[in-house]
Amino acid sequence: MGLRLKNTSGLRLLQGPVTVFEGSSYAGDARVADLQPGEERLLSYAVDLGTEVKPEVAADSGRLTHLKSIKGVLYTTIRLRETKTYTVKNRNPQGRAVLIGHPVKDQFQLVDTTMLVQTARDAYRFEVQVPAGNAAAQTVTEERDVGSAVQLTDSPDERVRVFLQSPVVSEKVKEGLRKAQGLRRKWARAQREIAERQLQAITEDQSRLHANLRKVPQTSPLHRRYLAQDMLAGGHGLHSSCREGQGAGGKGAGGRPARRERQGGTEGNAEQGGRNGGGGAVGERRRQGGAGQRQAAAGEPGP
Repeated sequence: MGLRLKNTSGLRLLQGPVTVFEGSSYAGDARVADLQPGEERLLSYAVDLGTEVKPEVAADSGRLTHLKSIKGVLYTTIRLRETKTYTVKNRNPQGRAVLIGHPVKDQFQLVDTTMLVQTARDAYRFEVQVPAGNAAAQTVTEERDVGSAVQLTDSPDERVRVFLQSPVVSEKVKEGLRKAQGLRRKWARAQREIAERQLQAITEDQSRLHANLRKVPQTSPLHRRYLAQDMLAGGHGLHSSCREGQGAGGKGAGGRPARRERQGGTEGNAEQGGRNGGGGAVGERRRQGGAGQRQAAAGEPGP
């Protein structure tokens, strides 16, 4: 419950408590601030249990109101709308004049001010007449404009198509957007062709490099240089084949020295056998000489 208090005394009214009577009955208490002569204030002194207020908020994603293009930059203006509906139910046997206070929001403007009765520093006040046992609604609509700027090359095709279908955009701007879309398609196609040519050139270089790796001797410095270039280019798939070829070549090279070792071992055995054989002959000659000496010694006393 509330009331409007106006200082009509012609004097300054100091702040303090106020007791409110409705006829001869006590209605409630309130506190008033300092009032200058002729100043009016709104006071709340009690709670009306028979009146109920239910607020409901709705908002949209905004609608395009303006679009312009300057040197490849799109400047757009989108209008956002917020709606708040206050539904008042009166269960009292008497009618009520309900004063609704709606907060003031920065950058928002009221769309409909038909029922607006007062504008304070922090609130808009709307008056709604509610008959006994009935309900009434008050809708407060606010809007604000949001501007943005974006490069045309960074705008997705879906957003450009929305601009082309908007009735707000002029035909001159739409024609420029269509030309820009065509240029973007050509640019994208050129980028794809360049990437394909680069990929083809890299593939051909890799094939030529791998062919050189197979032809150049593996122990040559040129082979090592080709192998380093292949690793820098990322040719890991053909390194394995080169390593397998190197492994097979190593086995063949390793087999020939193994045969030489076996041959060398045979020759060494032959030399050792020869030395052993020669030693046997000397031993035999020594034995034969010793026998001759024994025979000579035995034959001396004979004659």
